[in-house]
Amino acid sequence: MNVFSDISIYWLIPIALFAFAISFLFYFKQKQVQELKRGTKGLLIGLRGLSLFLIILLLLGVIIERKIDKKEKPVFITLIDNSSSMLNYKDSTKVQEDIQNFQKELRSKYPEKFDFETVLIGENVNSSNDFNFQEGKSNLADGFEYIYNSFYNKNIGAIAFFSDGNFNEGMNPVYSAKKINFTPIYTVGIGDTVVKRDQLIRNVSYNSIAFYKNEFPIEIDIEGVKIGQEKAKVSLWQDGKKVDESLIEYQNSDIDFIHVKFSLLANSIGFSELMVKVEQLEGESSYENNEKRFYVETIDSRNKILLLSQSPHPDIAAIKNELDKDENAEVEAMLFSDFSGNVDGYSLIIVQNPNETILPFIEDAKSKKFLCYTFWVLNLNEIISMSSKLD
Repeated sequence: MNVFSDISIYWLIPIALFAFAISFLFYFKQKQVQELKRGTKGLLIGLRGLSLFLIILLLLGVIIERKIDKKEKPVFITLIDNSSSMLNYKDSTKVQEDIQNFQKELRSKYPEKFDFETVLIGENVNSSNDFNFQEGKSNLADGFEYIYNSFYNKNIGAIAFFSDGNFNEGMNPVYSAKKINFTPIYTVGIGDTVVKRDQLIRNVSYNSIAFYKNEFPIEIDIEGVKIGQEKAKVSLWQDGKKVDESLIEYQNSDIDFIHVKFSLLANSIGFSELMVKVEQLEGESSYENNEKRFYVETIDSRNKILLLSQSPHPDIAAIKNELDKDENAEVEAMLFSDFSGNVDGYSLIIVQNPNETILPFIEDAKSKKFLCYTFWVLNLNEIISMSSKLD
């Protein structure tokens, strides 16, 4: 036990005497306690004196520190990829048996040195020793994130990681494993060591939101393993229809990385299902990784402009034709007789030859702080200038 104080510890004696003296004088002058027994009065004086003493200690900032040493064995964690791909190899029948034998030997050899934990990676990550390699998903990065969060501030002695290296969700597990500092990680690879011929879409970069009538980029990173000097087509599909295509050529390397970029026009409002496909080549180990689907939402951010006139007029047609060239403007022309009076949603209202029937709607639009112009004959450049004020 350690005591920390800004004053000398010997000052506690006069402080205690002062606290009990004040308590004694307080009760000595109180008439209502004179009839109490001597033992009762002594108890009351002692309690009050102790209270005053503790309050003064708190005010002086005296700290009492007590240390308790507790020995904790380091944790040895067996991290197992519980996905079905672990059984895709010739010796897969022995995988489960070999891992169980490894755990038994480890526990029998170091029973006093480690505490043992088993973490399984599948649909979810959990601490369990019941692995069967039946899970359809494997996010290897989540396994290391689980260890980092669940065993935070614990002494992790080592991690034995059993996996075939294939993951279909999440990011590269190397980045998550780096968070677990000062802990050795022993990786036991499962499967065939022969590198197989394959193409795969490693990554697709895109914006999840696009603006109507604007073009947005889609960038694809493609990896080719043992493909040789061959060509393949990369196609972009939107809502089940092919919209673009590009030809790529591998350079006969062991591993080729190719970057492909598409530019797509957002011509429909709402969600679109997009898919990137790489042409299948003969002899690939898997075709499932040759395509990737994703979704983009297109929103309409254009300014709506309303042209009102009493009758069809060439000036109105000229103004509409010019404003239609602006991709950020949606222009609508309407006669007074067809106008319902609803001005909501319009950023600009242009009225030609207003009459008594249309004037109330103009005043209503102005009261709602819409940008509203009325004209008899107005220069076309002035109209374009009005539209530009909306941006």
